[in-house]
Amino acid sequence: MKNAFRKDIYREIKNTFSRFAAIFAIVALGVAFYSGIGATGMDMKLTGEAYFDAQNLMDIRVISTYGLNNDDIAAISAADGVASVSPAYSMDAQVNDNGVTLIIKLHSIET
Repeated sequence: MKNAFRKDIYREIKNTFSRFAAIFAIVALGVAFYSGIGATGMDMKLTGEAYFDAQNLMDIRVISTYGLNNDDIAAISAADGVASVSPAYSMDAQVNDNGVTLIIKLHSIET
């Protein structure tokens, strides 16, 4: 029984080799793509983290609906591991210009 089944499999592959090769290529491409994404994920994360550290970008952003006062900023500055604090303002605005409505986000550089 096993021998006949193997013969049938080999015969099907031999008679429809182009179909077999196409399916094999699609599966191989999918496996290669998936393993490539899996292997580069951690490298991409480490590269991004090294770039952010080199550019002194923020590690955390504190947002408050009512705003932060000077005591809050002093408390954040006093926390362990905080090198600097840069308080700033941001707001969303709607601008109407010649009948065109635009939504923009305004950021202050530093206060």
